Amino acid sequence: MFSDTGDVVEVDRWDAPLLTLSAAEEAAAFLRVHGLANAAAHRAAARLDLPLTLTMRGCFVYATKATETLP
Repeated sequence: MFSDTGDVVEVDRWDAPLLTLSAAEEAAAFLRVHGLANAAAHRAAARLDLPLTLTMRGCFVYATKATETLP
């Protein structure tokens, strides 16, 4: 847990349009990275209305425990 006096937790969040897929090949590659089989990724990419901008959401969490001083 990070609830002791002196513990520090910082969060950097983002929620923004960060990626635009402009071509079916780009879309298929993106879908492959996220687990679709090659044929399924190409079929799905062919049906997309491109260009398509994707919003990405996430965060980085930085946490530091306070150092204990020994008596």
